[in-house]
Amino acid sequence: MVESHQGRRRLCLYVGPSNTDHAPMLTMQETFEFARRCTAGDDTTKEEIEKDVLDMMESLGLDHVVDTVVGDKNLRGISSGKKRRVTVGKMILDGNCRFVCLENIMDGLSSTNSIKIIWDLAITCHTGGYLACISVL
Repeated sequence: MVESHQGRRRLCLYVGPSNTDHAPMLTMQETFEFARRCTAGDDTTKEEIEKDVLDMMESLGLDHVVDTVVGDKNLRGISSGKKRRVTVGKMILDGNCRFVCLENIMDGLSSTNSIKIIWDLAITCHTGGYLACISVL
Protein backbone atom coordinates (compact mmCIF):
# COMPACT_ATOMS: atom_id res chain seq x y z
CA MET A 1 0.00 0.00 0.00
CA VAL A 2 1.24 3.53 -0.83
CA GLU A 3 1.85 5.92 2.05
CA SER A 4 -0.38 9.01 2.05
CA HIS A 5 1.30 12.42 2.10
CA GLN A 6 -1.89 14.44 2.62
CA GLY A 7 -0.66 15.80 5.95
CA ARG A 8 2.45 17.27 4.34
CA ARG A 9 0.42 19.11 1.75
CA ARG A 10 -0.68 21.67 4.35
CA LEU A 11 2.74 22.34 5.84
CA CYS A 12 3.28 25.38 3.63
CA LEU A 13 0.65 27.92 2.60
CA TYR A 14 0.70 30.28 -0.36
CA VAL A 15 -0.84 33.76 -0.29
CA GLY A 16 -1.05 35.31 -3.74
CA PRO A 17 -1.33 38.95 -4.76
CA SER A 18 -5.11 38.87 -5.21
CA ASN A 19 -7.49 40.01 -2.49
CA THR A 20 -10.74 39.54 -4.41
CA ASP A 21 -11.61 36.06 -3.17
CA HIS A 22 -13.64 37.20 -0.16
CA ALA A 23 -17.40 36.93 0.28
CA PRO A 24 -18.35 40.63 0.19
CA MET A 25 -21.51 40.25 2.28
CA LEU A 26 -19.77 38.64 5.26
CA THR A 27 -18.39 40.67 8.14
CA MET A 28 -14.74 40.44 9.05
CA GLN A 29 -15.44 38.10 11.96
CA GLU A 30 -17.66 35.84 9.84
CA THR A 31 -14.97 35.65 7.16
CA PHE A 32 -12.31 34.60 9.65
CA GLU A 33 -14.63 32.15 11.41
CA PHE A 34 -15.51 30.47 8.14
CA ALA A 35 -11.82 30.15 7.21
CA ARG A 36 -10.98 28.69 10.62
CA ARG A 37 -13.87 26.21 10.52
CA CYS A 38 -12.70 24.96 7.13
CA THR A 39 -9.31 24.00 8.57
CA ALA A 40 -10.38 22.92 12.06
CA GLY A 41 -10.29 19.31 13.11
CA ASP A 42 -13.28 17.40 14.43
CA ASP A 43 -12.12 17.89 18.02
CA THR A 44 -11.88 21.70 17.76
CA THR A 45 -14.47 23.42 19.91
CA LYS A 46 -16.41 26.55 19.01
CA GLU A 47 -14.66 28.44 21.82
CA GLU A 48 -11.23 27.53 20.41
CA ILE A 49 -12.30 28.74 16.96
CA GLU A 50 -13.59 32.03 18.37
CA LYS A 51 -10.38 32.54 20.38
CA ASP A 52 -8.20 31.82 17.32
CA VAL A 53 -10.23 34.27 15.22
CA LEU A 54 -10.12 37.06 17.79
CA ASP A 55 -6.39 36.55 18.39
CA MET A 56 -5.69 36.68 14.64
CA MET A 57 -7.80 39.80 14.14
CA GLU A 58 -6.05 41.52 17.03
CA SER A 59 -2.56 40.60 15.84
CA LEU A 60 -3.34 41.89 12.33
CA GLY A 61 -4.80 45.14 13.67
CA LEU A 62 -8.33 44.34 12.53
CA ASP A 63 -10.07 44.11 15.90
CA HIS A 64 -11.72 47.53 15.54
CA VAL A 65 -13.59 46.53 12.33
CA VAL A 66 -15.00 43.19 13.51
CA ASP A 67 -18.57 43.91 12.41
CA THR A 68 -17.74 45.69 9.14
CA VAL A 69 -18.54 43.87 5.90
CA VAL A 70 -15.62 43.01 3.66
CA GLY A 71 -17.28 44.53 0.59
CA ASP A 72 -16.29 44.67 -3.05
CA LYS A 73 -16.65 47.09 -5.98
CA ASN A 74 -20.46 47.08 -5.59
CA LEU A 75 -20.67 47.10 -1.78
CA ARG A 76 -18.71 49.52 0.34
CA GLY A 77 -16.64 47.74 2.96
CA ILE A 78 -13.14 47.78 4.35
CA SER A 79 -10.13 49.38 2.65
CA SER A 80 -7.81 47.52 0.28
CA GLY A 81 -5.08 47.40 2.93
CA LYS A 82 -7.42 45.71 5.38
CA LYS A 83 -8.60 43.32 2.65
CA ARG A 84 -5.00 42.30 2.08
CA ARG A 85 -4.60 41.63 5.81
CA VAL A 86 -7.78 39.54 5.72
CA THR A 87 -6.30 37.50 2.86
CA VAL A 88 -3.14 36.87 4.87
CA GLY A 89 -5.02 36.14 8.10
CA LYS A 90 -7.40 33.65 6.50
CA MET A 91 -4.48 31.57 5.32
CA ILE A 92 -2.54 31.76 8.58
CA LEU A 93 -5.57 30.54 10.55
CA ASP A 94 -4.79 27.02 9.36
CA GLY A 95 -3.52 25.43 12.56
CA ASN A 96 -1.42 22.84 10.71
CA CYS A 97 0.67 25.40 8.85
CA ARG A 98 3.98 26.72 10.09
CA PHE A 99 5.45 28.17 6.87
CA VAL A 100 3.74 30.84 4.76
CA CYS A 101 4.85 32.05 1.32
CA LEU A 102 3.49 35.47 0.40
CA GLU A 103 3.76 36.85 -3.12
CA ASN A 104 3.35 40.54 -3.90
CA ILE A 105 1.16 41.18 -0.86
CA MET A 106 2.00 44.88 -1.03
CA ASP A 107 1.12 45.30 -4.72
CA GLY A 108 -1.13 48.32 -5.21
CA LEU A 109 -0.98 49.46 -1.58
CA SER A 110 0.33 52.70 -0.19
CA SER A 111 3.66 52.68 1.62
CA THR A 112 1.84 53.14 4.94
CA ASN A 113 -0.39 50.11 4.35
CA SER A 114 2.57 48.08 3.11
CA ILE A 115 4.60 48.73 6.25
CA LYS A 116 1.54 48.06 8.43
CA ILE A 117 1.06 44.65 6.79
CA ILE A 118 4.72 43.73 7.28
CA TRP A 119 4.69 44.78 10.96
CA ASP A 120 1.40 42.97 11.62
CA LEU A 121 2.69 39.87 9.85
CA ALA A 122 5.90 39.96 11.89
CA ILE A 123 3.93 40.14 15.13
CA THR A 124 1.60 37.35 14.01
CA CYS A 125 4.49 35.10 13.01
CA HIS A 126 6.35 35.78 16.24
CA THR A 127 3.37 35.06 18.50
CA GLY A 128 2.07 32.11 16.47
CA GLY A 129 5.40 30.44 15.73
CA TYR A 130 5.15 30.84 11.95
CA LEU A 131 7.86 31.40 9.39
CA ALA A 132 7.06 33.73 6.48
CA CYS A 133 8.79 34.16 3.15
CA ILE A 134 7.71 37.36 1.39
CA SER A 135 8.31 38.06 -2.27
CA VAL A 136 8.32 41.75 -3.15
CA LEU A 137 8.58 42.57 -6.83
